[in-house]
Amino acid sequence: MNQIVTIESSEGQQATGLAAVLQQALMMPEQGVDRLERMWEMHKEMQDRDAARAYADAMKACQKEMPAIQKRGKNKQTNSRYALLEDINRLITPIYTRHGFSLSFGTDRSELADHVGIVCDVMHDGGYSKTYTYDAPIDNVGIKGEKNKTTTHGRGSAISYGRRYLVMMIFNLTIGDDDDGNAAGENEHQRIAREVAQEWVQVADGLQSYEDYTKRKAEVLQAYGGKPTNLPPEVREAFNRAAAATKPKD
Repeated sequence: MNQIVTIESSEGQQATGLAAVLQQALMMPEQGVDRLERMWEMHKEMQDRDAARAYADAMKACQKEMPAIQKRGKNKQTNSRYALLEDINRLITPIYTRHGFSLSFGTDRSELADHVGIVCDVMHDGGYSKTYTYDAPIDNVGIKGEKNKTTTHGRGSAISYGRRYLVMMIFNLTIGDDDDGNAAGENEHQRIAREVAQEWVQVADGLQSYEDYTKRKAEVLQAYGGKPTNLPPEVREAFNRAAAATKPKD
């Protein structure tokens, strides 16, 4: 006796389109197994495309709601400021969960020496997920090349650093300085100049090697007309900090 199989959508409604055709095909004994398998694969591919589209649409809407994160953390070695992971989580978790996202972090072996691989699986209620990775340098050596943390502490610091940067990249977060309202009243040209300067400060704060510093220094100088005197003070200070932090020690 032939068994009748009913395929329903996630809302409990009877299937339509390709799913309905597949349902009818399952009721017909003359259908070959190969053909049924191909139809099932087509059905799964359509579901996967719909899930990926729902993920993209939700991410777009989610990113539009993300607030600017102020830099409340301070690196005592480089005298630079950064956004705290707890501030980021506190401000954005209600937003991305409302749009159906959840995050799962883990670690993996990095191909880079003295680095730890940070992995973040971003899952959406629609069934689609995407994995992001970041290689974070193990932070157990100070600016002067002296070991200032245990291996365990340095690895934990690297994981926290990697998680913070992964989240910033995933949700395209804006990281800014709290200027106590000093930006109020500025014109459009001043606003753009301030935001561009902040972006260069973020670039400088994220440099990990002297080679990267040299490359970025040439780029920022070119952006400001090739003259160091044209650099905004905060950009010049940020790149000076990066030079001190990344310059090879004799």
